[in-house]
Amino acid sequence: LMNLIRGTGPSGLAGIPSRRGPLVRPLLEFSRAELRAWLDDRGFGWREDSSNQDLQFPRNRVRRHLLPLLEREYNPRIREALVRTARILQDEEEVWAVLLKQAKGQTGWVEENGRVLLSARSVIQMGPALARRLIRSAAARVVPDVQGLAWDHVEAVLALCREGSGARDLPDGPRVRVRDGWLRIETRGEAPIQGYSLPLLVPGETELSVRSGRIHAVMEPDPRTLDPSQYQGNRVLMDADAIQGPLRVRSVQPGDRYQPLGLTGTRKLADVFREAGLSVEARRLQPIIVDDEGILWPVTGRPAHRVRITASTRNTISLVFEPGPPRENGPDPKSNHAALNDG
Repeated sequence: LMNLIRGTGPSGLAGIPSRRGPLVRPLLEFSRAELRAWLDDRGFGWREDSSNQDLQFPRNRVRRHLLPLLEREYNPRIREALVRTARILQDEEEVWAVLLKQAKGQTGWVEENGRVLLSARSVIQMGPALARRLIRSAAARVVPDVQGLAWDHVEAVLALCREGSGARDLPDGPRVRVRDGWLRIETRGEAPIQGYSLPLLVPGETELSVRSGRIHAVMEPDPRTLDPSQYQGNRVLMDADAIQGPLRVRSVQPGDRYQPLGLTGTRKLADVFREAGLSVEARRLQPIIVDDEGILWPVTGRPAHRVRITASTRNTISLVFEPGPPRENGPDPKSNHAALNDG
């Protein structure tokens, strides 16, 4: 329903699949009322995510305002109707996946060096429905978390294919070019930056030439004298005893998730960055502070809930990200310099 409001095609209306690769959602087929009744019958307790009550999130406004209105004024069984529609479309998505695989072979689909090439003439000959899916699939291969690709963007790419030449930038990073009969979809700017991971000096300074900045780490002696509210943006304060193993700073990795401060569940890092207004290029360059258990701080974002400062905190680490180009005389002699290149 949310996708329908925003504007979507059949893939968006199909909803969340119960199985996607190694990920299985066994409770997806049950309503909240069914799950709560099952738990009550057996005397089990459960946790409610506090963010589910926050009406600033569109999903909560849909659940608490729009769906009850549709049930009351239009169809008392609207939820069943939406689920049924999603199931039908999920079945059809399986058919589309087979057709799309066949179409890729017919268009001369090639993936190389972070770009996708295919025959522009073949795309047009596929017909609009299949052609749109080919373009969306190609864009997703180039930028996996592309989100802003709307109907008019896809139609503009089809127009370039019909015209035989031209270029256009798409939202969230992909660039489209048509030349010499080939449709090319690639990332903007320079070649992708190679992934990296290096130790974070504590105490000390770790310089990041790729991100054009450095991270200062300090062991704070007495947490009672510190005001955690002052540690926001490019500054963070963490409970040192809650950290597992040595600290490292690394690049973003596909599938990154963590539990932000104040939330009871985990979130995709890509969603956190998107809500913060970061472009795809900025997300790729964002340093991530991790320990042996996972993400502690996506730099400039909220720290992980598990390293929050509490009344029982005795030892703290403060991290400060300082943006800026590498120093003319090189890094501080005590710093850990990441000699990284741009691919």
